[in-house]
Amino acid sequence: MELQPAESAHLLALLFEHVKSPDFTMRYRWTPNDLAIWDNRAVQHYAVPDYDTPG
Repeated sequence: MELQPAESAHLLALLFEHVKSPDFTMRYRWTPNDLAIWDNRAVQHYAVPDYDTPG
């Protein structure tokens, strides 16, 4: 079943808000020699700009 454009936009808006829930987030504190691996087919990426860069 294909959605009408307005129905599709509404559903996408709901999903985009839903994934912002803290239940779907993971924060990682890097330490020397760490290695993180994830599956790009099932992960959304968003770099939170709350860190300092070495300089």
